[in-house]
Amino acid sequence: MFQLTIAHPSWLHLADIKLLFISNGWLIASLLIALDLTFEQWLKVPHFIVFMFIQLGLGIVCLYKPSALVYGFMLSGLFLFTPINISPLIYHIGFSIIFSISLLIPRVNINGRVSVRSLFGFWSCYFINHSWTLVWRMSLLLCVFMASTTLVAERADLVNILDAVAMAFIVLFCSSLQFDCAKIYAQYRLFFNTCQKARTFYISQFIPSMLLFLETFVTYSITFERLNIILLSLGLPWCLLQVNFAQKNQRIMRWFGFFLQLGCLLY
Repeated sequence: MFQLTIAHPSWLHLADIKLLFISNGWLIASLLIALDLTFEQWLKVPHFIVFMFIQLGLGIVCLYKPSALVYGFMLSGLFLFTPINISPLIYHIGFSIIFSISLLIPRVNINGRVSVRSLFGFWSCYFINHSWTLVWRMSLLLCVFMASTTLVAERADLVNILDAVAMAFIVLFCSSLQFDCAKIYAQYRLFFNTCQKARTFYISQFIPSMLLFLETFVTYSITFERLNIILLSLGLPWCLLQVNFAQKNQRIMRWFGFFLQLGCLLY
């Protein structure tokens, strides 16, 4: 509201888009690659142009209509698993059309239909109102699945190592949900104390992270047909340990996650 008193809304939109552009490392890298291509190479990769517009366009959509991003993610997730073999250009155009259609879908207010009479209803309302906390984690987990599919196809001899690395990222993304849950617990702790549900509410903050981990692990095992009991027996305590770090000391958790990803990248 303060910014609206010193600048016209259109100037504020331009400033948002400028900040979005200069902070998008993937888009800047794509532009550097594009400048190095010749005209003949451009004609061979027309989907690359669409890909660059998608990067900037979806960022703008995320800024001004986050609900469209949720709908677009769900629809494009279904589009990704179509059994039809399509060209990259058609895929990116279809991706753009899906997100354009998602802009027209009105926002559905589910809060009025959810009765907050229990902790389940409380957490359901929270994730409905803060769906982005799940959307970005699910998108990163989807990237882990797609990367695992490609790496297993290319290097089948390293499948055990790839499973361990994939499990490390799954644990990291799932246990990081505790950051958001711990903030909500601190915010509403006194309210549930007055309702005589202090202990139950304290335990409930750990359940979303563990459920997300178990669902992801089961999906990973079914997708790759590799139900590894050893990984489950290691991954579950590992996830519990990281959730505890997130609850006690967020700084330790951030550094632990940083060194974990750095180690995986160096490996």
